[in-house]
Amino acid sequence: MKKILISFMLLLVLSGCTFGGVGNHDPDTFKVMFLSSVPLDYQEPLQSYVEEILSEEIEEGLNVEVIMTMANFDRLTVEIVSREVDMFIVDGWLDKPLLDPYGLLPLDEFYDLVDEETKTNYVVENEEGTGEHLYLVPLNEGTAFYEFTGFKVESGLVTGIVSSTPHEQAARKLLEEWL
Repeated sequence: MKKILISFMLLLVLSGCTFGGVGNHDPDTFKVMFLSSVPLDYQEPLQSYVEEILSEEIEEGLNVEVIMTMANFDRLTVEIVSREVDMFIVDGWLDKPLLDPYGLLPLDEFYDLVDEETKTNYVVENEEGTGEHLYLVPLNEGTAFYEFTGFKVESGLVTGIVSSTPHEQAARKLLEEWL
């Protein structure tokens, strides 16, 4: 029964039936969720790291919340459907459930900063079927994020920005600094 429920939820996510793209985001809080094998003890340093990068936005009244949880397919599915998180960082093995042109913003401005394998894996056709876009970006060796954190995750880390976020500029700024 659990497998049927998970399959149904995944089907909803992949078909774009996530409440018509309307999010449940807090307009005052930018939420960054790590669903990864990164130890939960790193929540405070990551919170400080994100706050440092987004200091101007914080001064203008934006709250920042970094959420750390273990990598889990079920949790990712629930979070995608609830649309409360603005930006996801997940272990590489969770990339396929996250890769959804209906639920993520195109990250084409980072296209030249990623390798050919990334382009092959994370460039997909948009929801209108009119073009291809980059939707996920790895945060592995060679990125400022990796240099700062030193996180070595066997399957790597990838990130994406939720399409319904009211904090798109903050998310793009964070990603730009991380790459």
